[in-house]
Amino acid sequence: MMSHPKTVVAGVSRHTRLARGLMLTTALTAVGFMLAPPGTAQAAAYTVTSASDSGDSTVAGTLSYAIAQANLNPGSTITLSTNVTTSSALPAITANVTIAGAGFQVSGNNTNRVFFVNGGSVTIQNVSIVNGNATGGAGAMGGGGGLGAGGAIFVASGTVSLASVNFTGNTATGGAGGSVARGGVAGGSGG
Repeated sequence: MMSHPKTVVAGVSRHTRLARGLMLTTALTAVGFMLAPPGTAQAAAYTVTSASDSGDSTVAGTLSYAIAQANLNPGSTITLSTNVTTSSALPAITANVTIAGAGFQVSGNNTNRVFFVNGGSVTIQNVSIVNGNATGGAGAMGGGGGLGAGGAIFVASGTVSLASVNFTGNTATGGAGGSVARGGVAGGSGG
């Protein structure tokens, strides 16, 4: 068996220098983790591969999942790789995110609003938003119906930038007014 010569530099062996270097690297890595603010998220990329979306944000590959994850990781990009049809409301967008449509479409299936933005700086590009529908709620007794607004996109808070976005067949309808049972005046529609 061949033995390697032991090199000593300034009284410290090569093995001791390697061990000290490894300990220093480990210590610096631990300090780096301690210096990062708790809950610090990093931007990520999410690809939507599912053509149908039930609004369940735990199903990977759906637009709902991508939005939920992007909300946890501000600055993320969501890229569509298929047309998407929703059968329930998508989660609200609450963080900085880019939605890159890649020429595909997102449909509200004539029953759901497509995007609800409630915070962050949102960029939506190269996508068609089709058949979104927002309907206001029914009014209470004697009251008017609720506002139906933003069949394609409703911005409650935050900013939205659009580039090469097509809108087709989106609607917003006020809710039905409430009625009074004993000869009172019926409320009107909202919207």
